[in-house]
Amino acid sequence: MKRLFKYFVQGLILTVPTVVTAYVCYVVFTRIDGWLGIPIPGAGFIATLLLITLVGFIGTSFVTRTLLTTFEEALNRLPFVRLVYASTKDLLNAFVGE
Repeated sequence: MKRLFKYFVQGLILTVPTVVTAYVCYVVFTRIDGWLGIPIPGAGFIATLLLITLVGFIGTSFVTRTLLTTFEEALNRLPFVRLVYASTKDLLNAFVGE
């Protein structure tokens, strides 16, 4: 019975992040498609990729880095927000790096 429970938990660990990621991507893409009002399916996907790339480009400047550091310090002062933000950041750093 313990082994079966262990397999179930391992299955949750492998399945839940994938399902949550797929759902969040679906919601983001359909919302952006709705906001754009373009009848082309997938325009939200392209717009999301462009937006993420633009944020990355802007995030490399010195001024933005200073603002980002200030923003992170403000987030670290809020108890629940600090937990969510730090956990998400640590998870991304584990897979992507600094």
